Amino acid sequence: MGIGDYIAVESIDGEGIAIGRNARVEINRYTELIIRPDSLEDVPPAPGDRPYKGLAYFTETDAGNFFGREILSDKIVVSLQKMRFLAVIGASGSGKSSLLRAGVVPRLRMQNWLIRILTPTSRPLQRLANAFIGESNGLTAADDLQKEFTSNPRALHLAANRLAGQTNTTNLLLVIDQFEELFTLCNDEEERNAFLENLLAAFNEEGAISILIGLRADFYGRTAQHEGLRALISRQQELIGPMRQEEIVRVIAEPAKHGGWQFVEGLVEQILEDTGDEPGHLPLLSHALLETWELRRGTVMTLGGYRAAGGVEGAIAKTAEDVLQALDEDQLPIVKHIFLSLTELGESAEDTRRIASLPELRRIDFEEAAINAVIEELVRARLIIVDNEEVQVAHEALIRRWPRLRSWIDEDRERLSFNRRLIRAAQEWEDNDRQHDYLFRGSQLEQAESRIQEYKAWGLSNQQEVFITASQEAAAMAAMEEEKLTEIGRQDARRSAVFAIGGGALGLGAAATIVNLATSDLSGIYAVFYVAGAFVTGIIVGFFYVPIFDSLISLVKKQNKMLAWPISILAGAAAFIFAALLFFFLLSEELFVVLLTGSAWGGTAGAGRLWIQGSKRSKAITIPLVSMVSGLVLIVVYAALRQTGYLNQPFALWLVFIVGFLVPFVILLAENGALYASARRN
Repeated sequence: MGIGDYIAVESIDGEGIAIGRNARVEINRYTELIIRPDSLEDVPPAPGDRPYKGLAYFTETDAGNFFGREILSDKIVVSLQKMRFLAVIGASGSGKSSLLRAGVVPRLRMQNWLIRILTPTSRPLQRLANAFIGESNGLTAADDLQKEFTSNPRALHLAANRLAGQTNTTNLLLVIDQFEELFTLCNDEEERNAFLENLLAAFNEEGAISILIGLRADFYGRTAQHEGLRALISRQQELIGPMRQEEIVRVIAEPAKHGGWQFVEGLVEQILEDTGDEPGHLPLLSHALLETWELRRGTVMTLGGYRAAGGVEGAIAKTAEDVLQALDEDQLPIVKHIFLSLTELGESAEDTRRIASLPELRRIDFEEAAINAVIEELVRARLIIVDNEEVQVAHEALIRRWPRLRSWIDEDRERLSFNRRLIRAAQEWEDNDRQHDYLFRGSQLEQAESRIQEYKAWGLSNQQEVFITASQEAAAMAAMEEEKLTEIGRQDARRSAVFAIGGGALGLGAAATIVNLATSDLSGIYAVFYVAGAFVTGIIVGFFYVPIFDSLISLVKKQNKMLAWPISILAGAAAFIFAALLFFFLLSEELFVVLLTGSAWGGTAGAGRLWIQGSKRSKAITIPLVSMVSGLVLIVVYAALRQTGYLNQPFALWLVFIVGFLVPFVILLAENGALYASARRN
């Protein structure tokens, strides 16, 4: 509209308010409702039925009092006569639920359509089955149909045709209100996919059913996760925009006209200006109108009452705070618990409403009578809705527009987020026959244990308590099993050291005997000395190396199991170098080379394979053999050098050292490499 399209009118307090020309024309149609008051201060409220719904959405029974969306309702009805699927998309608070239930549905009823309405909640297939099974058929029939939906994507198509045949109708409409609950409340991906597959199959096949969904605009992107749904919604949708001012005038004035209520002059204009053109303001407007009506003087709604109620922006918070002020101090934690339980935290969208059961709300550590009293007060104030043991906030606008609730959510967001994960995990565990794979472990279990008393104070279900207990028991058993395996590993390492000592001693002892026979200048005492030296070296290496290796490999395995093998090789080399340096200062250089390169590697022969549990190959054979081969090769090289006279060359001893080092190293490297590759394949 241009500037000339607005008309300034004087309100009671003299403020100029600009409204559209069309809105002024619409207001003039209700001149009999507009009065100039003399004095209304002492006039008591006249009795009568509430003309406004407040935060609650309009239902089919409210159709006679639903105004402002007549044109859009007619447009949707025409569209459904041409197409069998339509998505009505709008911002939260744009009036989608009221439009579908009080605008579209009554019009189609008049045309003899058979209509089924549902909201998905956390169990969409259950709700879908209940919608198509009459009350007389009982729970068993609904359970059977739910199983059909799970296993057969054509089940909805078949059920719809069956129902249409039974009722002799050619037009069946399935209305799915608050379609976003598929993403906010349903955490079972398989159930969600089964629900969507049934919808798409029912649409794609010829049949009696048409489908109408209401979807919050900020969840439009989530539909892209399912290709068929995204393509369908992108082609067949109706967007809800903000109401025009003249339509808002009808929302304000028509219910008052039907009920015999009036407005003080200037009030309608003030409400129009405060409402603005945001589509999410409709629940705020409706609640402000209801609270203004509650503060009426006689049959007249006044500017004073409107301002006392908090206006369009502040009425919700004002009502909530008034309820809290009327409660005792010790009841406030109950209120906080209730509203936090009724809030679903948004991940990539705004926080939304959550449906909770009455038993869930009563789990908090307070007397049940006190909890029931608070619930009754909140219901009486129309802040929450209780229906068949299910509780939810009257409108999501309460979550967004009540500052105290926003602060509660922000303060407890971490606890709430984990609590929601706990609820989902416990249910998933239950749904999968309580398999251990679905229990908490690691950081999740630590977080649950660290705040267990807090969670108990805020109310854990028996299922959640059993879930946490089972997780703790499973973790304790796993720790015991790990400790058992660790101890087995320690024993295995000690046995490896003992085997290596024996193998090294045998290898070097046999080699020493060969040297004794081949050389005339070595006495028989050297064989004994070699054997004793081998034992001493193996003991030192084993006793120093095994504990270090055991701790090191245990630490590495916690971070990355695949690193345990290369780390074990490096640890073996470090142990060998340590022992070599120790004996270098105790023995002659010649004896140092002979003793250490054979027996030290014998002491670490099995270390690299120790981390692979369950190996079927016997360490009792492998380790001594490696050690014996090491000693024999070393002594053969050593004896050959002595015979040829090269032993006195500077490089000779180091050649013996290198050969004695490399032979067992290569053998162990190859063996551990094969085990490493096998472990990765498994």
